[in-house]
Amino acid sequence: MSTQVELFELVTTPGVKIDDFTQGKVGEIAEILDGSRDITAGHVVWCARNTKWPILTDRGRELVQYDQHIAIDPLP
Repeated sequence: MSTQVELFELVTTPGVKIDDFTQGKVGEIAEILDGSRDITAGHVVWCARNTKWPILTDRGRELVQYDQHIAIDPLP
């Protein structure tokens, strides 16, 4: 249930652009997650990789576990 809530929050948040997942992005996000079920984290890391923008988050330590090369802009 919490995954559904997180996904709903993700797709309804202003400023979040969800790309067309029929273009192979689901597989890329699944590869990032490597068995984890945190869809939100996978999408955030995928976006950071593709835009090269830092992630503004309080979950930086968790997100860099998915990719050590992403830039994190930590929230206090």
